[in-house]
Amino acid sequence: YAITDKGKFKRSQVAFVTAYADRETAGFKKTITGLAWGTFAWFMSEPEKIVVLRDGVSRLVSLNELVAQPA
Repeated sequence: YAITDKGKFKRSQVAFVTAYADRETAGFKKTITGLAWGTFAWFMSEPEKIVVLRDGVSRLVSLNELVAQPA
């Protein structure tokens, strides 16, 4: 958050998204295990979808709700 804090963004306005060409690329397969909980993955081949890496969600929530929750 150092960069976004310095830019005076509210944490509720910040989401960390890793973008990939698609789920079959070597880059995705190599890095998926290193993605942090609380972040998102997006695929150019599936632009309407987003993967949420969330630990302990007990109900479905919108992306805005997920981003607004404190880390």
